[in-house]
This record gives sequence, structure tokens and C-alpha cells, in this order.
Amino acid sequence: MEESTDGERARPGGSARSAVVAVAVRLFTEAGYEATTMDDIAAAAGMSRRSLFRRFGSKEDILFAEHDDLFETVERFLEAAPDDDPVATVRSAARMVFQEYVRSPEITVPRFRLVRAVPRLRDREIAMTARYQAAFSRFLARGETAGRRALTGEALAASVIAAHNHVLRSWLHAP
Repeated sequence: MEESTDGERARPGGSARSAVVAVAVRLFTEAGYEATTMDDIAAAAGMSRRSLFRRFGSKEDILFAEHDDLFETVERFLEAAPDDDPVATVRSAARMVFQEYVRSPEITVPRFRLVRAVPRLRDREIAMTARYQAAFSRFLARGETAGRRALTGEALAASVIAAHNHVLRSWLHAP
């Protein structure tokens, strides 16, 4: 995804997609995650139920839509990166993730509270963290799946994820 001059990630329907996420997060915060229906979100977003389901699939998919987009951006960043300093590249990727989260505290902070309160959402967040760690590990190991380089890649990836999560959670508690 290309960066535009205002910092918004350019993608087809990106602002409309973000608007639906914002509406859903507001409804989840006001009425509760379980009590909010896809019909409620569609009505508040000014779209048909069918269009909402076609675009997102589920309430979880809405809540994590930007996470999925960001992960794809990070994967493309890693694929395009030169091989000269893989650790710096992974640090830059983690910084990209952090900056994206702090760019929209009106979404990120309530989403964090929802994820902490709903076990199914927490499980999805854990799975997303594992995806980042696996991508970082693969990149750092440079394709090796066994041996010293694979172990080093896994250890470094886990360290970057742990540091990122610590800083992000600190920010989330007091943006």
C-alpha cells in the first residue's frame, strides 16, 4: 500500500473501510461487543447488511480489518527490503506497526479494551501477534528452518515482538 502525503494508507475504499471500523468500535463501546449486531453496524454506517457482510464477513473481521491490512503492508515491506541489515529492517517494520496503532487512538484504545474484555477477540489478537513473529522470524532466518540462523531469527523476532508489545501496551494505558 502506498503512502499518501497525509499519512493515510492508500487503498481502494480505505477511508470508507476506516469509517465502518470507527462506527463499529463506537457501537461496541456504547452497547457492548456481544450486544451489537451486524445490522446495527450496517445501519449506523449507512450501508446495507449484505454489503457489510460482503466487505467484512463478521464483527471480528470489522474490528481487525486494519490489523489485517497492516500485516499485508509489513509483509510487502519485508519482501522489498534489501538484505544488508535484516535486524534494522525488522525494527523498522515493528516501528511501522506501532506508528499505525498510535495514529488513531480513537480506534486503537477502545479496541484494546474490547480485546481485553472478550476472550475470542483476545485469541485473535494473539494469533495476529504470532503471524508477525513468524514473518519476522522467516525474514531474519533468511529462509533457513533449522540451525543457528533459524534459532537466532526466532529469538530476535520474539524479542522485537515482546519489546513492541510492552511499548504499545504502555501507550495504550496512557496515550
